[in-house]
Amino acid sequence: MTVNSHIRRNTGRALQANWSKGIAIGLVFLSIHLLLLLVEKTTYTFLSSSGYKNLFSSITAVQKWITNGHYDAIAHLITLLIVGIVSLFLVSPIWFGSIKWAYAVASGENSPIALVFYFYTSAKRYFHSIGIILSVFFRMLGYLIVSLLPACAMYSLAWFYQSSGYYSAYIYWVMLGFTWLLLFTGLIFFIYVCSKYYLVGFLFVEDSSLKIAQMIRLSSCMMKGERFQLIMLLICMVPLLVLCVIFIPIIFVIPYLSVELALFAKYQIEHAKREVLAESL
Repeated sequence: MTVNSHIRRNTGRALQANWSKGIAIGLVFLSIHLLLLLVEKTTYTFLSSSGYKNLFSSITAVQKWITNGHYDAIAHLITLLIVGIVSLFLVSPIWFGSIKWAYAVASGENSPIALVFYFYTSAKRYFHSIGIILSVFFRMLGYLIVSLLPACAMYSLAWFYQSSGYYSAYIYWVMLGFTWLLLFTGLIFFIYVCSKYYLVGFLFVEDSSLKIAQMIRLSSCMMKGERFQLIMLLICMVPLLVLCVIFIPIIFVIPYLSVELALFAKYQIEHAKREVLAESL
């Protein structure tokens, strides 16, 4: 039996006495999502209203946006930025709290719902969780840019070729085909490379005293040779997520997938610890 098969078989067992807690946590995230939608809708409604347009119209840049018909698009971008900042400071600690709960379930430990708010109980833990999110985000953003550069370069060449005097529809569509191929390849590369950060959150909830650089380094080491297993586990989750759209309520799926991912992380961390212990003997 493969590791992933073992993990899937044990997920239901780990959740037997914790389904109600998992559903409650799912409802917490659903409530936060609805709150963020409300913030987004309210902010955009205010910014795009004629009253606010007139209020900001004395600013030269805003006058240009209104004249060029770009004001609504800029207002939408500002709204997304505000929602992103609110999400960072509101959701990050709760997200790590949900990881802590799932990891406790996977470890067979006591797992009260209060663990979701664990990182709100200390200013140090709270800001540490936000620091981890930002650190990993900017690293992943760098990899994303690198992953998309070949596709962007090919698309630029296709665009310049289309506007040249040597245009051929056949060659143009071939170049677009290569663009899509490079885009797909780049995204696969991005997912594979960034999977090395998978254990960062679990290492944090296991020992919040670790520094960010330590967690990133440990996660990268522990995930060597295991990235394919993680990608296969994620692929196996896709049908379940599809069923959320047509059949299974997502509040049942969230705790199941959370514990399944936590079991994978628990296995990798314990496996790495056993290897270190074996080498020290």
